Amino acid sequence: MSAAGSSGWLPRLACPVIKLHEGGRHTGNSLMRDAGVEQELRMRTVGHSDRSVNDRYTHVLIEAHMAAAERTAELVRKAGPGHDPHECYPGVDFSPSP
Repeated sequence: MSAAGSSGWLPRLACPVIKLHEGGRHTGNSLMRDAGVEQELRMRTVGHSDRSVNDRYTHVLIEAHMAAAERTAELVRKAGPGHDPHECYPGVDFSPSP
């Protein structure tokens, strides 16, 4: 039994237990992808030998958020004058980061 399980302190922390498989491979692989790490290196890091498996563990985080922000900004622009963020916040660059 692990130290956490035998001593009983883990349940009292009220923190969810995230297994390495869930938190490490999925999140780690996705963050590495967003950081520009090539797939071959990501695969070696998380222990995948097949690209299709690695693809299932890769979740597009930054692009998805940027696309959602752009769709929201477009709705605001369509709402009419006075609702365009460029008019409300002159000088602020709302373009997506590279």
